[in-house]
Amino acid sequence: MTHCISFLRSPLWLLSLTLGFVLRLTNPAFASTPTAPVSPPKPCGAPEHRQLDFWLGHWDVRWTTRSGAIGTGTNVITPEHGGCVVQEAFNGGPSTGGLIGHSVSVYQPASGQWRQTWVDNQGGYFALVGTREAGRLVLVARGDSDAKPEQRMVFDDITPKSLTWRWQRSADAGKTWADQWVIFYTRRSEASASTDPTAASAMADKLLGAVGGRAAWAAARNTVNDSQQFRAEAPVEARAVISLDFMQPRWRIDTTAPGLTLTRVVDGVRNWRRTREGQIAPITPTTLREDQQWYVGHVYRTISRMARNDPALELRLGSEGRLEVFEAAKRIAWFKLNAAGEPYAFAGVGEGPGLVSGPWTAQEQGIRHPIWVASADGTWRSSLNRLQVNAAFADELFRQPN
Repeated sequence: MTHCISFLRSPLWLLSLTLGFVLRLTNPAFASTPTAPVSPPKPCGAPEHRQLDFWLGHWDVRWTTRSGAIGTGTNVITPEHGGCVVQEAFNGGPSTGGLIGHSVSVYQPASGQWRQTWVDNQGGYFALVGTREAGRLVLVARGDSDAKPEQRMVFDDITPKSLTWRWQRSADAGKTWADQWVIFYTRRSEASASTDPTAASAMADKLLGAVGGRAAWAAARNTVNDSQQFRAEAPVEARAVISLDFMQPRWRIDTTAPGLTLTRVVDGVRNWRRTREGQIAPITPTTLREDQQWYVGHVYRTISRMARNDPALELRLGSEGRLEVFEAAKRIAWFKLNAAGEPYAFAGVGEGPGLVSGPWTAQEQGIRHPIWVASADGTWRSSLNRLQVNAAFADELFRQPN
């Protein structure tokens, strides 16, 4: 997942690829004239939008079951969509019958209230609304009729490292409330989160299951990614075709746009590029080093290595519930998963906030892959034209022209 390959780089262009494709241009000849940026009001920037921030993070949760046993699980809460949405991924474990649930919460300034929608793998659905007051947050779910008791959740006893969550019912239209399920939250530390191999392995299994299965990805040896790139700066559109070998460090990237044809090739220790003027030249040491980083953590290659149980990889559970992939004690990639297990955000070596992706609904030879990928700030986007898996890679594909 360093899905960013510097593709067109100064003194030419720089095309960085993530997920196999990320475009950015640095040549002054293609740079637009600088203008003073105009910053629009930041969405969801008011203090009220931060009222649920106490819940963010990776939590260990426990409760007492009706039989008197202790139930345990995990809950991962993350800010999404620029901080406008708070997303929950709950895993209740065996004592709940394998309950896995997902919720999204938003603050609505017009009403001054929070709204949350919950769904789970047991057919559960709740729509709740409420506010934070007197040091706690209360969200109420009304019954379908007056004959049904009201229900609500209460976040209480809130500290930086713990909180109490209560699911309550009322049989008298909200005059009194009785606890139905009380969950005690303990914030998981960075150290404990990153050294939990069982949880990390389970998350990797969930990811693989959501994107086509371990067997299909283990069988993937290469990909040819044909995508359409869109950028904020000119030229706003370019086509990139990336031929990437998972089994040995070699790749070829062909980029075309109106008036532009570029090629970059790395084949082990051999490398070359076709410049804008059509000349063949070596890749600069700086660019080559960045390209090699991109290859190490490329998203498809990393998923394939996880599927093959590559012994060189170590999986860890990191902050914000991320699945982190290490090699030789260095983190090479991380993934954030949605409730279905699909990666919706990821990054490779040196990719900072990483990328976000659309649904992994495109399919080829059993594997699933996203139909679009974008930078976190929205200034770059790539739409998939076609993905080939296990293509015939002839040596001529990587050979430098005479």
